[in-house]
Amino acid sequence: MRIHWFSFTVHASEDFGRQLWQKFFFHSLGDLVDSNRKGRGFENIDVALNEAKFYYNPIQQKDIEAMEVKEYFHFEFTGQSCDAIAPEYFSHVFDFLTASGFRFAVKRIDLAFDDAPFSPVEFYKAIMNEFCTTLAKRESLSIIQAPYAVREDGQVGCDTCYIGDKSSMRFIRVYNQRGFTRLEIVCRDERAHVVAEDIFKHEYSRWDEVARGHVVQYIRFDKRFPQWAGFVGSAVSAGITISSARVVSLTRMEAWFERQVAIALSVYVEVWGEYEGHKRLKNIITKALSRDRSRYSAVLQLTNAGGML
Repeated sequence: MRIHWFSFTVHASEDFGRQLWQKFFFHSLGDLVDSNRKGRGFENIDVALNEAKFYYNPIQQKDIEAMEVKEYFHFEFTGQSCDAIAPEYFSHVFDFLTASGFRFAVKRIDLAFDDAPFSPVEFYKAIMNEFCTTLAKRESLSIIQAPYAVREDGQVGCDTCYIGDKSSMRFIRVYNQRGFTRLEIVCRDERAHVVAEDIFKHEYSRWDEVARGHVVQYIRFDKRFPQWAGFVGSAVSAGITISSARVVSLTRMEAWFERQVAIALSVYVEVWGEYEGHKRLKNIITKALSRDRSRYSAVLQLTNAGGML
C-alpha cells in the first residue's frame, strides 16, 4: 500500500506552517517557492518539487460582525510528492500536530494498492453480476475504456472502473494505465481524517493490512470472485465510523478547554463570583450561537443523535 495523495489543513499561523515544512518535508521536496497565484480560498500558494503545494493567507470574509482574523493554512501532496516522502513522515506529522494543540484535519488521503490480481473490467463485471456487498450506490458504478490508448508499459488499451460517488467522502477506482492494475480508495473530509488516524496509530509494517480493512469496509466480494480473497488477504473490515470520529473531535475540544481555557475561566468566575460569573459566561455562549459555527458542523451532528449521553 502507498499513500498516493495527502492533504491537511491546520488552524495556525503561516510561520508555523513554514516550520512544519522545514521539519518534515524540506529534506524530501526542497524549498517552497512563491507561485504568484491564489486559489481555493487563499491569497497565496507556494510550490515545491513534485507538485507539492502550501496554501496560506486565507481570504477573509467581508463580514462586519466577523472582526476576528482567521489564521489557517493547507498542505497538498500529490501522488508524485507522496512518493518522494518516506511513508513514516506522514504519521510523524500527524502525531506532531496532535500534540501541538492546534486544530487540524486531514482533508484527503488516497490509498493505492498496486498489482491487484484482477483487471478493471473483471472488477466491473463482478459488481454487475452482484458478487459483492458495498456501501456505494450501484448507480455510481461506471467504467471508462480507451481501447487504443497506450499504457506506460507499452500495452494497448486502458480501462478505469469507478464505484462510489466522486463527490462523496470516499470512492474506489481501479485502473491499468501504468500496465499493472491499481486499486485506489479515495477518502475526503471526515472520512480522510479518521482513516489516516486509524492507519497512523499502527506500526508501518501493519499499514497495508489496516488500509485494506478500510477497502473491505466499503466493498467486499463473495467466493464467486475468487481474486478478491487474494487481494484482501487477512484484512478484516475496519470498525471505524464517522460518528466515532466526531466523538474523538469533541474529546479533543474538551482537552483543549482543559489545556488552554480552564485557568482563565477559573480566574474569571472567581473574580465575578460563582453566580455572576456563570451568568456572564452564559451570555457569552448565547452570543456565540449567532456567529459562524460551520467549522464545527461535524461535531454538532452529535446533537442530532442525542448528544453524548
